[in-house]
Amino acid sequence: CKFKAHKRCAVRAINNCKWTTLASVGSDIIEDEDGVAMPHQWLEGNLPVSARCAVCDKTCGSVRRLQDWRCLWCKAIVRVSSGY
Repeated sequence: CKFKAHKRCAVRAINNCKWTTLASVGSDIIEDEDGVAMPHQWLEGNLPVSARCAVCDKTCGSVRRLQDWRCLWCKAIVRVSSGY
């Protein structure tokens, strides 16, 4: 997943890497008549400056800091205040 952290920070680092198997998704997996659908897996921040919210179409990621969210699977971007 290319997750990187300083050795001294690794103990406190949150492991929110992209799921690699259906078993690692847990109970959030959705199965319907069309097959299996992956739930969103949200990762905070590191958005491009021109990013726009998929819910309200307002600008996201306008400041270089961890803010707002993007889905690791479908790349959807949402603002924190959108209530997604």
